[in-house]
Amino acid sequence: MPDSKNYRILDTVARGGTAVLYRALQVSLDRVVAIKRLHPHLTQDTNFTRRFVLEAKAAASLDHQNIVRVIDFGVDEGNYQMVMEFVEGESLKDVLDRWRPMQSDLALAIVHQICRGLEHAHAKGIIHRDIKPGNIVLTRAGVAKITDFGLAKLTQGNSTQTAADSILGTPLYMSPEQAFGESVDQRSDLFSLGTVLYEMLTGKQPFASENYMGVIQNIIHREIPAVRDLNPEVSPAVELIVMRALAKNRDERFASAREFREAIEATLGADQLMRATASLPELLDRDAATRVLSKAAVTPRPASHTGSSSWSTVSNARKRHAGPPVWLVAAVIALVAGSAGTWYLWPRLRAARSAVSSVTVQQSAMSDVGGFDPTADSLPVATTPAKADTTPAVQNPTTPAATT
Repeated sequence: MPDSKNYRILDTVARGGTAVLYRALQVSLDRVVAIKRLHPHLTQDTNFTRRFVLEAKAAASLDHQNIVRVIDFGVDEGNYQMVMEFVEGESLKDVLDRWRPMQSDLALAIVHQICRGLEHAHAKGIIHRDIKPGNIVLTRAGVAKITDFGLAKLTQGNSTQTAADSILGTPLYMSPEQAFGESVDQRSDLFSLGTVLYEMLTGKQPFASENYMGVIQNIIHREIPAVRDLNPEVSPAVELIVMRALAKNRDERFASAREFREAIEATLGADQLMRATASLPELLDRDAATRVLSKAAVTPRPASHTGSSSWSTVSNARKRHAGPPVWLVAAVIALVAGSAGTWYLWPRLRAARSAVSSVTVQQSAMSDVGGFDPTADSLPVATTPAKADTTPAVQNPTTPAATT
């Protein structure tokens, strides 16, 4: 890429199917910035250029510390380019490659910040529609930022614009209504964020399948395993937050990003949330021992396809934490009451216990994605070096994953 009057290219950070990301120097202000430029052959495609302009306008209207800021946008000699703030850090996708599962308080501290960013965007009438680990950046200071508004839906004023008249977004993180191709609102972003939180806590993607249609079917119909079935260290209160965010019926999810955020604050408390947020930079320490969930630590359970009952996942969590059935308690009391009753009830009590045990295995199993990788970003993310130097690597604000 040739230099322009105000930007001097320093190096190429990443190259993808739709755009190239450069690290550059903004000459007028003597600062390092990131420049995303569409491939020349795509500038002839009005769909791509429209999406690129839409992303720039959506992001430029936002000014929040938890959203990657757009500094400038323009067409230079027929080339579409967007200039963004320079962010040192890594995508959450890269962080999860080393930390699976993530400690609950750290995961909630990240989601808490993303909720703040979404609050700001939603208040501006902007729905992201592609919240996923690859579009969340964690800086070396422990600040979580949302990037890539290429699929954003603008609802400002009396008009509604969307990036394309089709299903958009990364399949694994779509909401059920988005997978159906229905209109979406801010609760769709909250479902996607709930999916990200589930993945952070369990090390597993809840809707993974071997192909695109399998993912869509899982999102719409699959009863996913409760979080604590995969990671017993997660508390019941945290599990309920995740499962509420993942309710298939949008009316049963959190009504807003603020409500999601406040649920996290109520669960962790101010002091624990502050400590967890202060510890987030440790996730970028490549010299630290990583934590990866061992496959042997999880016992898959038979998949259960029960339709689209929105609170079925929460119900399963509640069943697991509930006490034994009343009739079983009564049977035990009768057993202790007298020896004659004991001899009579013993065979039946054993059968009852077997029935209770069978209930606990009626949870869904989750399979890993095989050769199909619907999370793959069009623009790869650059790796941040372990130690800071004079030319630190730049975290890539990724390009729209729906493009090919």
